[in-house]
Amino acid sequence: MVKEDKNSQKKKSYNSIVKTIIIACKAKGWRAYLENQDKDYELATIYVSKIFDLNEVTGTVSVTFSNDQVGYSIQSTSFHSYGLKDLLGAISVKLKSAGLTRD
Repeated sequence: MVKEDKNSQKKKSYNSIVKTIIIACKAKGWRAYLENQDKDYELATIYVSKIFDLNEVTGTVSVTFSNDQVGYSIQSTSFHSYGLKDLLGAISVKLKSAGLTRD
């Protein structure tokens, strides 16, 4: 029973992290969706994209969640990468304001 409660809490925290990241992306005008996740609620990949003038910028946000520690990074998957650094900053602000990271 205790293990089930712990897993339930881990799943809830993980889902909050992923949801907060997607909300931050959308608030900045990016399309974002959960592309991959593992069954242990520790890893996720969120696909992001946005059109700037005639150029589409795409990338992935990699999320790691283990022992109540959150790690995340952003990687460009297109030729252009403008806006991704700013997006990562917005994600950081949203996660911190939601109390989902320790800093």
